[in-house]
Amino acid sequence: PQMMEFMSNYLRYPYPFKKYAQVATADFIYGGMEHTTCTTQTDWALQDEIANKETPSRPNILAIHELTHQWFGDLITVDDWSHLWLHEGFATYFEHAWTEHERGNDEYDYVRYIDIIEYFDEDKNHYRRPIVTNLYQDHGDIADAGHAYNKSGLVIGLLRDVLGDEGFRDSLAHFIQHNAYRTVQTDDLIYSIREATGKNLTQFFDQWVYGTGYPELKVSVHYDSKKKMVNVRAIQTARMDEKSLWNFPVTIAVTQPNGKEVEHRVEINAREHRFEFPSTGEPANVVFDSPNSVVKAIATQKSRAMWMHQLRHDRRGINRIYAAQELAKSWGLDEMYAVVERVEKDPYWATRAECALTLKTAAFPETAQKLMGLFAKEKDHRVQRAILETLSFFRYPEVYQFLKKQTTRTDSYIVPAEAYRGIGRWKENQDIAFLKKGLDKPAWMDAIAMGVVGGLTAIQSERALKELIIL
Repeated sequence: PQMMEFMSNYLRYPYPFKKYAQVATADFIYGGMEHTTCTTQTDWALQDEIANKETPSRPNILAIHELTHQWFGDLITVDDWSHLWLHEGFATYFEHAWTEHERGNDEYDYVRYIDIIEYFDEDKNHYRRPIVTNLYQDHGDIADAGHAYNKSGLVIGLLRDVLGDEGFRDSLAHFIQHNAYRTVQTDDLIYSIREATGKNLTQFFDQWVYGTGYPELKVSVHYDSKKKMVNVRAIQTARMDEKSLWNFPVTIAVTQPNGKEVEHRVEINAREHRFEFPSTGEPANVVFDSPNSVVKAIATQKSRAMWMHQLRHDRRGINRIYAAQELAKSWGLDEMYAVVERVEKDPYWATRAECALTLKTAAFPETAQKLMGLFAKEKDHRVQRAILETLSFFRYPEVYQFLKKQTTRTDSYIVPAEAYRGIGRWKENQDIAFLKKGLDKPAWMDAIAMGVVGGLTAIQSERALKELIIL
């Protein structure tokens, strides 16, 4: 009911039908499938108490995604498969929007971060295509996770950033009201935006929806102490002709020496830009696209001190994650201790978890000891899982025994599952018998048994393969 109220208010269009039902079905082929007034969903949405604690948002993500389709899919339906993004992109965007509404800005940023990673994987390792295209063999081909879902939802989030919250919601309200009980194409959305806001975003859609890929940028930051100006140089590095260069607005946040953050809105529309911003002294940090609105590949060159400040003080959890990942490219003891401090003290669970994961390559004896100590203090099982994953890359006997101990946990599924996977990473045939004992441990959706399978797979021996074939 709260989701139905949220959607009705957000779109300024009340839920359009007389009823709504959700039916959970065993062995359902999809995560969920919307029908007008009713959603069929997989029974994994019916979590038990432990799963609810460890993956609290998963059923809600499915619920809001399928509910969104009552507007984007049933009330309004695309008249051609090539425009499927108007269904799946908006359903994915409202996963993000509901997460923001229910759990706050950090969680909104993080679910977008996960979707970006999955989209980049499809783009780099499989194929690149426009969001809207009629080049496909089967309609299932156009419903791919990376483009129809993830990139489309991310682009809609960028559209919100370009239009502003009110302009964005005005545009969606016009789109829904003008096209209710009709079929649509992407041009209908462009028209609604123009009618609601007076803005012609044809170029935006040409780039992000009808075009392919994303901006690739190299950004450098320098402070001119004589002029007391911050210089930010941004270069589009992809091989493109001048007419095809990306055009988008972006926010650059400059943190003054006194800690005050000042945001500057600029336009990227050329191969190279040089921006200057006043600062009373050398800035504590500079962040290009500080809200992370733009889907992009970016390499940023700035001082180690700025990355350390970003890790410790940036108000956005996702930017603290990016700082840890940058520092992990060249470890020193100072950097290691700073990241460990985030694992211990960061207020946001995903920042603690992602910082823990960056420590896989911090090859200091102190790292493993610190992580085992922090594991005992950590209450969130998701962070504990990340710590175990990292520990499994340290070849110390005490770590091995620590992993084995965690397989006995009865208050968690994801922690013992990760412990079994971690033991497999040691690639010892002698562990096969121990791993197999975990196959029969009861867990929601066989989560622990799946961890055992992951461990057997990680061993990568002929003997382990034979055990997997038997399974």
